[in-house]
Amino acid sequence: MYNPLWKSYIYLYPMKRPALSLAFILAAALTASAAPPELKMGLREAEARTLQNSPELKSAESERAAAHERTRNQFTLLWPKLSLDASYKYISEVPSFKPLPTGPSIALGDNKNTSYGPTASWLLWDSGNLYHNWKSQTAIEKAKNENVLKIKRQLLFQTRMAYFQVQLALEQVKSLIESLKLSDAQYNDIKIQQRAGARSRMDVLSAHQDVLTRRLELRQARADLAAALRELLYLTGTDIPPDASAPVDKKDEQGMPAETEAPTLLLALDPLKDSETYLASAAEGSPNENHPLPQSLLEMAQAADELSKSLNSDYGPSLQVSGRISRDYPNGPILETITQKTVGVNATWPLFQWGKTRYAVKEQKNRAETTRFEREQVLLNLKRDWDKAQDQLKGRRAQEEINKQSVLETKELAKLTYSSYVAGRSSYLEVQTANLRALETNIRTARTNVQILIQLAILDSIGKGNLP
Repeated sequence: MYNPLWKSYIYLYPMKRPALSLAFILAAALTASAAPPELKMGLREAEARTLQNSPELKSAESERAAAHERTRNQFTLLWPKLSLDASYKYISEVPSFKPLPTGPSIALGDNKNTSYGPTASWLLWDSGNLYHNWKSQTAIEKAKNENVLKIKRQLLFQTRMAYFQVQLALEQVKSLIESLKLSDAQYNDIKIQQRAGARSRMDVLSAHQDVLTRRLELRQARADLAAALRELLYLTGTDIPPDASAPVDKKDEQGMPAETEAPTLLLALDPLKDSETYLASAAEGSPNENHPLPQSLLEMAQAADELSKSLNSDYGPSLQVSGRISRDYPNGPILETITQKTVGVNATWPLFQWGKTRYAVKEQKNRAETTRFEREQVLLNLKRDWDKAQDQLKGRRAQEEINKQSVLETKELAKLTYSSYVAGRSSYLEVQTANLRALETNIRTARTNVQILIQLAILDSIGKGNLP
């Protein structure tokens, strides 16, 4: 709107114009600095951050790397070894003898004795001991790899649960903001009607109590949202803002009710429908027959079987060959350095060990059998959890359709009830009941939607879905 007085002020007081401009700049700067920080995080981003920052996953990956190195180390024992050996020995008394009683003594060596040179050895045959040890370690490595995949699934499932809890808390805050705005508007309307003599003091107090109750519920909902958000931020390894005690959805920043605490953090998360679309394929799959948990147990059973075969090899013989070329001093009684070539064969066959091998083999066989039974139980549990989640999902889907109709009707009922109250045909208690029913329906709808997401996440963690 054009204001000639404002224009006259600018021209009559030119010296004040720089100060006025500076005031506008400072006001804008203060407004910008007072704006709460914003945190934007989608479900996929939260999953990626968790896998990137999880110490538990890093520990499992390091353990898998260690198992891989142990497997490689065990494999090297199957092949010949070459070493460089050296020795030095000093003896104070050198034996000697006299060929003739009247002749001089001949020393059988020297005080200093040295030997150095390469030695090659190979355990040519050990009845399968080293080979089955290597196979056992290979199975353990595979089990460690399955354990990494299992931990990834667990972390992603935990992240999704935390993310869904934040989404639910956001929906509850949104519903309470709308309910508080409605209560506030009705309270102000009733106050105006009271001044006109159309409403009693009791109605004003009842309406104000509704406002206070909604404010309390909204503040508690924001505190619950802050707690759920911290759980998600810690899990994903995200830096926590300086003050996250009173967050709200970014879309609600401009429409906060009067006399409510200013937002300390603005959140921008995926809508519930986007998360449902992301996980929708999980319900169409089937239980994963290669799930990491039973696969890990299968590999551990295989490792125990291979170890029992390795121990069983103690019943059989072993054969080791070796060869050496060395420079030795002295050459017996001749004090000179010579090149010595040596070839050796060593054979061993245990005959009696008081049952040591038999007991060790039985132990490993029992371990393998125990692990296989555990795997069967895990498979049964996974199938049970899959069927339960499918049943729950179908039930939640049916509730979702009922909730959609209920939301529309309770919202309309609240409007009609208040209109009836204004016309004098209903009591304010009926207005309170209708408003509360509409609020409860909105929150119940949000909980149902989140329960659908939870069941989809369970199915995804059991099946193939979006998980590794």
